[in-house]
Amino acid sequence: MKFACACLAAALASCRCAAAEDGIMVGAFIPPVAAYPAQYRDSILNFDAVTGKRHTHTMFFCAFDYNGIGAYPYLCDQIREAGKVPVVTWQPGIEGRPDPAFSFDSFLRGRHDAGILNMARQCRGFGDPIVMRFAHEMNISSSPAWPGHWWNGGDTEKFKAMWRYVRRKFDEDGAGNVLWAWSPNYMGSAEGLDTFSNYNNLYPGDDVVEIVGVSGLNYGNHPTAGPRMPVTVQWLFIPILRDLMAG
Repeated sequence: MKFACACLAAALASCRCAAAEDGIMVGAFIPPVAAYPAQYRDSILNFDAVTGKRHTHTMFFCAFDYNGIGAYPYLCDQIREAGKVPVVTWQPGIEGRPDPAFSFDSFLRGRHDAGILNMARQCRGFGDPIVMRFAHEMNISSSPAWPGHWWNGGDTEKFKAMWRYVRRKFDEDGAGNVLWAWSPNYMGSAEGLDTFSNYNNLYPGDDVVEIVGVSGLNYGNHPTAGPRMPVTVQWLFIPILRDLMAG
């Protein structure tokens, strides 16, 4: 397994292709304001000014049942106008929620080919680099792509086959400007010691992954989310980053 970058869940994303100089690239998830789409570029640049950092990437979420990036016709263009690389978190479910209609088998049987090709063609038409954060956090039960859902049968091999199937469709369509980001949750086994929640069993292969990411959130003292205590970036990420780098 190769290691390319670390992403802070829904907040940080990195892409090797955008690096013009040595150093750490920092990205951000900046929620679009639907009522004022033309101001999204300004929101991105204002975020740079407020934080005092030049962010290289801007991420947004896109559910599989939407019209690809065409569901947000202004986002990628305004991200590009702001001098950033778009990062698309593409979730294989209904509005980003787990659904048996999006089982691994349903992908492998071609039931979602139209949606896959639609997204591939839109990304290819964009022309510039796009990072595709597909089926992220696949090792936790809230993810639509978790193998532990009853409709996926705990089959880690089929998760990898699904990933490779979707990637192959993009490649066949000529969407070579898309870089694929594999991004598990920092928890090594979200549901105990089962094999289908261990991210080490869910890596689809170096030949279909350009970027390795990590998701992790500090929920503080939230009674049900996260470790139920405030944590540091080091606490969240050092263990999994060491593990990924050693592979």
